[in-house]
Amino acid sequence: TGAYDGRKRLLRAQPERGVQVQVRPVLRRSWADEDKLRMVRESLEPGAVVQAVADRNGVSTGQLYTWRKE
Repeated sequence: TGAYDGRKRLLRAQPERGVQVQVRPVLRRSWADEDKLRMVRESLEPGAVVQAVADRNGVSTGQLYTWRKE
């Protein structure tokens, strides 16, 4: 008859439904040695700003400083 019976049927967990978790693989970017060397040389030029060089090349400043130390 469609009468309201006060039960919260929609809020109950549905045992036939499971939880599916999808995890994407972590992909590490790799840089060619020539590209690393080019970026390091560019960052070592007089007046160069490491942040600007890193942003322009899509790397973090920390990564660029690590390459400079290497």
